[in-house]
Amino acid sequence: MKKIIFILTLTLSLIFCYGIISCSTLDRAVQAPNVSFNSVDIAGIGLHGVDLIARINVENPNPFNIPFPEINWHMFINDNSFVSGIINQGTNLRSRRTVTVDLPISISYSGFFNSFASLFGSPEVGYKVALDIRFPIPIINDLTYSLEFDGSLPLLQIPRVSAPSFDTGRIDFTGIEQNWILNITNPNNFPIPIPEYNWQYEVNGTPVISGRINQSGDISANSQTPLNFTVNVRYTDIISAVGSLGTSPELRSLMKMDTILPFELPQGVSSSFQFPASIPIMHPPSLSLRGINIRNMALQNLEFIINWEIVNRNSFPMNISDFNYNLSVNNAEWARGVINNVPQIRPNSSVVIPVDLTITSVNMISQIIDILNRGSTVNYTSDVNFNMSGADLGTSRWPFNLAGVTRLTRL
Repeated sequence: MKKIIFILTLTLSLIFCYGIISCSTLDRAVQAPNVSFNSVDIAGIGLHGVDLIARINVENPNPFNIPFPEINWHMFINDNSFVSGIINQGTNLRSRRTVTVDLPISISYSGFFNSFASLFGSPEVGYKVALDIRFPIPIINDLTYSLEFDGSLPLLQIPRVSAPSFDTGRIDFTGIEQNWILNITNPNNFPIPIPEYNWQYEVNGTPVISGRINQSGDISANSQTPLNFTVNVRYTDIISAVGSLGTSPELRSLMKMDTILPFELPQGVSSSFQFPASIPIMHPPSLSLRGINIRNMALQNLEFIINWEIVNRNSFPMNISDFNYNLSVNNAEWARGVINNVPQIRPNSSVVIPVDLTITSVNMISQIIDILNRGSTVNYTSDVNFNMSGADLGTSRWPFNLAGVTRLTRL
C-alpha cells in the first residue's frame, strides 16, 4: 500500500511539474539522494574480537519521502572475502532530511585466525569494506551507489615471556631453592588477565618436579608485569629420577612452561616456552689431617701445630663459623678445643687450619721426644665437626671421624 501511495504521489508531482510549472526534465523533479561516509570507529576490542562501526550519511533532498535504501556490505582481508551482511530497515527517509546509518561489523578472533592463521602474531592487518547501496525507486530504475573504505584492524597477540632471571635462595646438602622471575609483556592495546602457567623442571632431560602458577590480576595494555614463583628441588628427587648427582658442581636443568590462555589459539600455534639453566649441586666438604709439626721442644713444655685441611669442591664459597676438634695419638688424648674465625674457603679450593698447642705433661713430652728420635709413625684418631654457613647455605653442621697414621716432624 505504501509503495502504491508513493508511486501515485510521485506521478501526481510529475504531472503537476509538467502541466503547471513546466519542469523540463524528470531529473529536476526527482533529485538523486546523496550518500557519503561519516566515520569508521572501533566500538570495542577485547580478547575475543573487535567491533567496528561504519557511519554512513544518507541525504534525501526531495520534498517527499523516499524508501530507505538496502545496504549490502562485504569485508575483505588481503583481497579475500571474510564476512558480509545486509541492512534493510523497510522504512522511509523523510523529505529534505539527512540521517546517519550505523553499520556494525563484528570480527571474532577465533574465526579470523582460523581463516588467516598466517596473520597470527601480527599487530594489525589491512581490510576493505565494499558497500552496495540500492534505493528501490522504480521510476528512476532503482538507483544504486557503490562505496568503499579501508583501514587497519588491530589483532590479538599472545603475551610474551622474556628470558627469566633466578637466584638461589637456599642451598644445602638436602637441596636448593630457586626464586624465579618471569617478565610477561602484554603487546595488546587492551588489558588481559595474567595467564596461568603449567611448569615442569627437568634435570639432565628427566622431569623432577612440576607445578602451576595461577596469579590473579590483569596486565595493563602495552605493559609488562613480573611473575614470581619459587622452585624447591631436593637432591633425593634428582637421584631418584636421574640416578646419581655425580661429581659435577652443577647439572643441566630445563624449565618448561605451557601457557593457559583465556582465548583459543589457531591450530599449529604453540604457547609453550623453554628456558635452559643449571642447578648447582652442593658437595660436602672433605677434611683430612695434614701432619703434626713440632715447633719448639723444651724440658718443661712442647709446642706443636696440628694441620687440618678442608677442601671445598663447590662452585660457591663456604664460611666456617666454628671448628670443634679433639686429637688422640697412640690412644692418649693430646688436644681438644674450639677455633673461631676460620678463613672463608673459596670455590673449588681448600684451606689449611693450623692449630697451635702446648703440652706441659713431662711424661707426654718424653714420649714425643722418643717418637721423634726413633723416626717412627704414630696412630691418631680425631672427632671434628664444624658449622658451615653463608648467604646461600643457611647453616649446616658437618661431623667427621678421622683415623690414620702420620709422622711427627720438626719445623
